Amino acid sequence: MALQDILKKIENEAKKKAVFIKQVADDEIKKIRGEAQAKADARRAEIEQKIEIQSAAVIEKSKILAMMEGRSQTLRQKREVIDQAYEEAETALNALSDHDYVALLGDMMKHVLKTAEKGSLIVPANRRKQTEDAIREAGADFEIKSETHDFKGGFVLMSGKVEINLSFSYLVQKIVRPATEVEIAKILFP
Repeated sequence: MALQDILKKIENEAKKKAVFIKQVADDEIKKIRGEAQAKADARRAEIEQKIEIQSAAVIEKSKILAMMEGRSQTLRQKREVIDQAYEEAETALNALSDHDYVALLGDMMKHVLKTAEKGSLIVPANRRKQTEDAIREAGADFEIKSETHDFKGGFVLMSGKVEINLSFSYLVQKIVRPATEVEIAKILFP
């Protein structure tokens, strides 16, 4: 064989090897791209699943917070209605006719006489006469010490070192309300 034939044969084998190497490289590139795509798809699916779980958690938390806020609003409104009921009760007591006011105070004084036989009273500024009438009706030995604008009905008795607050506002808020609030709520909101 001639040198030309040997060079041609070497060139042909080199071309075949180059084609084979290129084919192997293309296959390897294709394999790497496939693996990278599979990893990317798996990672994307994983991220999407996490996002879905987190979104569901956020939605559920938002629903719970909205429900709690709704309940809180409802409770506030119920509290306002209950507050208003007790305010109306106090207003009704303060708006009693003179006759009914004197009768109520007279009964209250008769009960107080079991604890204190003498004492001085603090009374609402506009109720001095009715209170004097109630003292006479109860047969009590009480004197009116002073008048105040701090409350509108009832009285505060001071006997020795004892002070008994029987103002309507105190009675409604500190005595009647704690004893009746649950029942009032049941009546108002069955």
